[in-house]
Amino acid sequence: MAAGQMGMAVTEDLDRYESTLRAQGFVRIAGVDEVGRGALAGPLVAAAVVLPDDFDRTGIRDSKLLTAKQREVQCERIMSACLYAIRKIEPNVIDA
Repeated sequence: MAAGQMGMAVTEDLDRYESTLRAQGFVRIAGVDEVGRGALAGPLVAAAVVLPDDFDRTGIRDSKLLTAKQREVQCERIMSACLYAIRKIEPNVIDA
């Protein structure tokens, strides 16, 4: 399976899971991602984002597949519509 197809399959699975959660009464469902835990040095940074149910996700996919301009446009759309939290944890805290 090509990387793009795999990404679509994962997205479809997540969409089904989100629909199941909403049917169970969950209202706010966060998408979460992190960067840095596998790094030899530097902090772990994690973010959680909650988008409204009616948010149009057209064009939103793996940021590594977008041009700089596309990332900027999508970032503005997402940031203006979502609830979010970002946390940074330094290596000395992780290693404690």
